[in-house]
Amino acid sequence: MSSEKPSKWGQPKWGIAQAASALVAKPQPGQTAQKAQAKSEGAPKTATTPPVAKPRISVVQPHARYHLPRSFGGAERVAAERDKRLGRLIVTGVLGITLLVFGSKYAGLWETSGPTAVRDGVEAKRSTPEKPPAIILPPGPRPEPPLRKSEKPGSEPEVQVKLALEQAARRMREEAEKRKAREESRPVPPPVAPAPVSPTADRPNLADTDCQMSKPVSVIVPACSAIIAKHNDHADAHFIRAWALRERNQPERALTDFNRAIALQPTQQPAYYSQRALTYVRMRDFDRGLADYNKAIELNPRSPTFHNDRGAAYLDLKDYSRALADFERAIELDPRYAVPYNNRARTYVLSASDHAKAVADLDRAIELSPKYALAFENRGLSHLELKDLTKALADFETALELNPRSARALNARGVAYERQGNRDRAIADYRRALEADQNFTAARDNLTRLGVKI
Repeated sequence: MSSEKPSKWGQPKWGIAQAASALVAKPQPGQTAQKAQAKSEGAPKTATTPPVAKPRISVVQPHARYHLPRSFGGAERVAAERDKRLGRLIVTGVLGITLLVFGSKYAGLWETSGPTAVRDGVEAKRSTPEKPPAIILPPGPRPEPPLRKSEKPGSEPEVQVKLALEQAARRMREEAEKRKAREESRPVPPPVAPAPVSPTADRPNLADTDCQMSKPVSVIVPACSAIIAKHNDHADAHFIRAWALRERNQPERALTDFNRAIALQPTQQPAYYSQRALTYVRMRDFDRGLADYNKAIELNPRSPTFHNDRGAAYLDLKDYSRALADFERAIELDPRYAVPYNNRARTYVLSASDHAKAVADLDRAIELSPKYALAFENRGLSHLELKDLTKALADFETALELNPRSARALNARGVAYERQGNRDRAIADYRRALEADQNFTAARDNLTRLGVKI
């Protein structure tokens, strides 16, 4: 009766004697091959971890090499090939030494000393090169030796550090512009890829020129035009000029530059498509605008700005379900982005007159951006509809402090004064609203209703 006890895995446990005997025992001839063959045929196939291959100098991950099992002759073939290579190296070394010895002048060991000495003398005369004539340089400055690789312009560490600092400063300026735009409820300037920065590049760096969105529109257009006149293939210059032309109410000219920028960089800059889409939307060409928004989101699906802007286009089309989905996606991607909260609040109001949800979203937008004038204005309208005139007037006051020329806020405050019974203040606000925007029909209608001559 065996003393081995089965383990919990179904195999017998080994004792010290069995382990020692297994280590001392020598395998019989052919036993290794039979065990390997039995193992390969009977044992279940399990996934083995391939050996780590030495990485090559490539951007593609190298493939691991899988060795064949012993039953297929893999190990034997590897050993045989190693032996063949070793044998070839030995034979080649022996032949090389033999040719070196017997093909040199030392082969004269089997000759007499006289012919060997004569032959050595002849070979010495033949092998001695003649000295070239000396070159005499004319008087004057000597030519400078060629630069070594480490002396080429732009290779010094100081230059590289300077370029890195310039790029970091540019990124800080862009972030500051974005924060300022969000606080002032202006459109956030789209990200622009910097021009190639090189100490020897002839193409200008836009960060060092007036062709950038932080400058006034009247300055941007001539600055970008001067750069485009010399570098017509500068995509960013075309893009920034297009943005300035659109803000100057010249959408047709803006589209020409947007088209040129996209033709130069069709996939590198999704913001090109987003800004061209906004131009189409302002021209009421929603089909092309939505197509460009879809392309921008395809190139950068995690951009909250692109989703928010497409949602605004759907809101103009009164497609409230798609607009709401885009605003929610923008908030999901960036919970601290105030604009989609304001837009989602307007969607709640326009689609279901749900002012309670709108006030909650506008509270969050104002918390994130305390100088968001449009959010104060919209929250005041919701308070006005909820008949909370005190909160409504407070929000309109703040909105007009941030944007005194807002005809919409002036007219809304006039409505609040009128509901309080303050007719004179209401008429004064309606007049100011009409002065701010002569085409604002709501203020004109309110004055006409009160019997005021315009």
